[in-house]
Amino acid sequence: MNPNTVQKAYKLMEEEGFVVTDGNKPSTLRVTPDIRSAIETQLTRDLVLEFIRQAKQNNLTYQKTIRLLSELWED
Repeated sequence: MNPNTVQKAYKLMEEEGFVVTDGNKPSTLRVTPDIRSAIETQLTRDLVLEFIRQAKQNNLTYQKTIRLLSELWED
């Protein structure tokens, strides 16, 4: 992995508040309720987008997909 890429990613995580560096102490990962919610939202979004991509790839229509979801949701 390119060291510059790692350094940039680390800097972005510090700017977003995911990583906290305090002087000479080791960096710590900070997960606030807002950060946790943002991560969960993004993971859910990515999961749904992948599902949609696969449904389209299998030629499922929107209506059929919604019907199947509704039918199987209670299982």
